[in-house]
Amino acid sequence: MAVFLTAGVLLSGDKPKDYKPFLSESPSPTGTKALYTYLGQEAPEVSRWELPSDRLPDGSDQLLIMIEPFSFPTQEEIQGYEDFMERGNTILLIKEDPDGLFGIETEYTDQFTNNVNLGQRLFRTGELSNVRIIPEDDVVLLSDREGAVATKREFGNGELIVSTNPQWFINNTILKKEHLPILLTLLREAGADDKDAILFDEYYHYGTSGLRDVLVYPQWMLIFLLQVIILTILWLWLKGKRFGSIETVREETVRFSDERIRALGSWYIRRKLYKESLQMQADYVRQSLQDRWGIPTSKEWPDIQDSLKRRVKLLPDKKIMAITEGLPVVLQRARLDQVEYVKWSQAIDELRKEVEDL
Repeated sequence: MAVFLTAGVLLSGDKPKDYKPFLSESPSPTGTKALYTYLGQEAPEVSRWELPSDRLPDGSDQLLIMIEPFSFPTQEEIQGYEDFMERGNTILLIKEDPDGLFGIETEYTDQFTNNVNLGQRLFRTGELSNVRIIPEDDVVLLSDREGAVATKREFGNGELIVSTNPQWFINNTILKKEHLPILLTLLREAGADDKDAILFDEYYHYGTSGLRDVLVYPQWMLIFLLQVIILTILWLWLKGKRFGSIETVREETVRFSDERIRALGSWYIRRKLYKESLQMQADYVRQSLQDRWGIPTSKEWPDIQDSLKRRVKLLPDKKIMAITEGLPVVLQRARLDQVEYVKWSQAIDELRKEVEDL
């Protein structure tokens, strides 16, 4: 136990935290904590949102800011966001290529510029990405000579504002060039000053896997749980391990002698009981499959094909398919000739060796 406690102390030592980009809690150059802190001082209520879209708060006059979500929402999750906007809320989506989200379409350009226009006003920026939004019935907010950089469209009683170039708004670049005036322009178009609440969507920064649910727990608790799991495994292993020799009942070790096996085989060949012999070989292999790998004998040969492909290493998949699909057909025949019997007996024997030798 002392070893685990020592390892826990070492693992929980003070180390620089590694933040993912675009996190609103990240003070690193690639984070957006500067923006979050600024809005926290200016807006009445600013918080982070880490739940799926179907659990977004009811009501209207709320602003949800999504900055470069890592994973792509499903259609059901998109519907949750659209319902949120139709209730009278606004989403500000800042993503380098938002193609496919909320019906947005984009195009690419080979020309790179460093300026965007808001009406007659010109903003100096860092280099724009090569993605441009294709406006349909949208209002173009920002553009350059290659196309739209930011647009706005209505969703029921709410609005969707889309902008590319999220790199402008990270901690390292937000105060460079005229990125901050551009951001303030987008927030003004979103009505941030009049919103009851501003939410930073972090759900797609952590992903939709169970990992994000684990990371909410303190590190000391995760280390403690890991130690409990390891100790439980060791205890179960100790309780289940056998020590000393295993007494085997004599009947389980008795086998036919080689002479009796040869005599039995010769009898089947003289009587030309090829089908019966092949059926016995197949039944023996099926019983071995059940004993070794837990594949039930009640299943038909074609139904165990995938299980055999996963476990058998030396036989190619084509060989396994030939056995599982061809053997049931052969066994249904009334009689077999010697050539067919030898062929299928060899195939079954190859499978038997695989099962017994692995």
